[in-house]
Amino acid sequence: MIAIIRIKVHRAEGCVVVAACDSELAGTIARQGKLKLDVCESFYGTEDFEECVLANFLGMCSSANLVGKRTVAAAVDAGYVDEDCVMSIGKIPHAQYYRM
Repeated sequence: MIAIIRIKVHRAEGCVVVAACDSELAGTIARQGKLKLDVCESFYGTEDFEECVLANFLGMCSSANLVGKRTVAAAVDAGYVDEDCVMSIGKIPHAQYYRM
């Protein structure tokens, strides 16, 4: 089975931001205490990609917002995110990546 990730690229003022999530999480909201994670389609988009292409998007971005087990694991496996920097909100893994 091919793992599918939803990816959307945002461009503003010379920065490229990648928003990516496990496709089945699109349109959901996770809560944990005062934290709220809104996985809205306006930010994460509606276009699905195979998991293996996420590294290509991360290689071109200034920052990334990553949500879901498969998406975060793909970013960790590609070396863009340190596993110790992954948090969970309502049991959903979430990570942010910034290129310095």
